[in-house]
Amino acid sequence: MSYFLRVFCKSEQRPNIKEAIDYINSKGHAFTLSTNLSLEEQTSGKWTDLELRYKANKLPILIECNKIGDADDIAREEIEEFVENIVPYGRFNEKDKIIAHLNATRYIILSQVPMSDVDEDGYLVNMEFLFYLADHYQGIIHEEQEGFYDSKQVY
Repeated sequence: MSYFLRVFCKSEQRPNIKEAIDYINSKGHAFTLSTNLSLEEQTSGKWTDLELRYKANKLPILIECNKIGDADDIAREEIEEFVENIVPYGRFNEKDKIIAHLNATRYIILSQVPMSDVDEDGYLVNMEFLFYLADHYQGIIHEEQEGFYDSKQVY
């Protein structure tokens, strides 16, 4: 079973994974974050999926990037579903703000955490990665059963 989180990003620029990994690794954690992508793939922004590896004996966190307008347009379908089903989280007047952000989204980063094989470091890696994306790529995070937030506030 997996736990899903999403970052709805408005930035035209797609994430540079190397910068995100270098930032997280610079924080002095007990783990070293890596990925299955080549250096070129990490820096190009053309990646579509990757594995975030934080410990050799743990399953990786799977990350997927779905861009608005891709052939299957999964991102557009997800946004429409979120807008249709949104309920007010936190303060009621934030609903319009969230819908406006969703409608301006250019791509969605999906994080799939393997609940059967994750530890405290895995949760930390995932959240730091998502916060980095939210801060650097004009994103808001959606966490199942929790709602929407960025690295500063809950909506």
